[in-house]
Amino acid sequence: MDNNVLNDFYELGRMDLLTRVFGRVCVPESILLNETPGDIRTALQQIDYRHTSEKAHSFS
Repeated sequence: MDNNVLNDFYELGRMDLLTRVFGRVCVPESILLNETPGDIRTALQQIDYRHTSEKAHSFS
């Protein structure tokens, strides 16, 4: 999930839809730490999400 999607759902006030629409919500750690404002990180704590390391998704 990228920051633009997080911002859109946050602005709609419907962060809960993330887990209703997607079976699993994963946010890359770099996006979470560097691009996501604190209020959105707080809202994410209210839903079941996972942060991921970018290395975990690299393919050889």
